[in-house]
Amino acid sequence: MEKSYTLDDWCEVFFTIDRNQKRRRRDIDRFKINKDSKKLEIGCADGLNLKVLDSAGQNNIFGVDILTKFFPMVKKFKFICSDTRNLGIKNNSFNEIYCRYVLHHVSEPHIFSEMIRVLEPNGLIHIVEPWPTIFRSIADFLTLHILYGINKTLYYSRICLIFEKENYLYWLKNRRIILSQAIKKYDLKVVYKQISLFSVYITFKKQHD
Repeated sequence: MEKSYTLDDWCEVFFTIDRNQKRRRRDIDRFKINKDSKKLEIGCADGLNLKVLDSAGQNNIFGVDILTKFFPMVKKFKFICSDTRNLGIKNNSFNEIYCRYVLHHVSEPHIFSEMIRVLEPNGLIHIVEPWPTIFRSIADFLTLHILYGINKTLYYSRICLIFEKENYLYWLKNRRIILSQAIKKYDLKVVYKQISLFSVYITFKKQHD
């Protein structure tokens, strides 16, 4: 029987393996974020993306996450402890939103409703999410079933995949439906989209209040 893992287990291993700031900077640079815009990262966790944004010369950086344990780690930035279902932020508060590998953790589409609400008209939402390319499918299979015993990074990656499995697989199966429904419901415009070996990068524009 496969061992189950807790959120604490996931946090411990994820924030050990996903520390490559150069890769995070490349993800951010794809979107050409306005340095002076008021921006919010949803799911900022321990603030590593906030630090990368800051090092790239970005201003007016805010982060939101539900886990209070991250507050001491991001105290240099404006941190909001909140659930994605109710961000507790005023309407039209931000020009841009950055959301990296968060959607596939959320089983309900409510996160779009809150992102749209706190974003000003013509504001932008930048999303990075897993995408079911053949390369990702092969990597996931090898990590889960064959290579996880080779080193600690692969072992930790396997724990993440097992913990995230239900929502992760739901996202991979339904990602087109989820995104198309959000586009239609909130009248979003896709202004940028690129698929890499493992992920998709999308920028949505909010067209109306």
